[in-house]
Amino acid sequence: MTLHHLGWYDDETDQTAAMAEVRQLAENAAAALRHGPVRVDFDQLLSFTRKPRNLPLVLSGGACLDGVRAMRAALGERLHAAGLRTDPHFTPHLTLFYDDVAVEPQPFLVPGWTASEVLLLDSLQGQSRHVDLARWPLG
Repeated sequence: MTLHHLGWYDDETDQTAAMAEVRQLAENAAAALRHGPVRVDFDQLLSFTRKPRNLPLVLSGGACLDGVRAMRAALGERLHAAGLRTDPHFTPHLTLFYDDVAVEPQPFLVPGWTASEVLLLDSLQGQSRHVDLARWPLG
């Protein structure tokens, strides 16, 4: 579950230094996070419909994800203190797949897990792969 998006970077030489700086600032912020483990459960299934095609079908939820929202806010405070920008818009979700058919929001109870760590990942755009850069325990 993505908590904060820290920018788009590729392997171009001019972006390597910027990416390294953002990574270091993010690592410092995450290392300073003091938060206990967080329960992650879902109670809704829906499509995000911000674009006309290739819609993400996601699991999301209401109050059952308040712990995730609180942890995201705490991490966001540390990222801001480190000088990084974060997107104020956030819908906690788990993407299942992408499709052109929109699914209206509907109840869909899915027991989740207890998150016991925070990870810094590099999402390799268009490759459906993520590289684990660092991790920190919660608690």
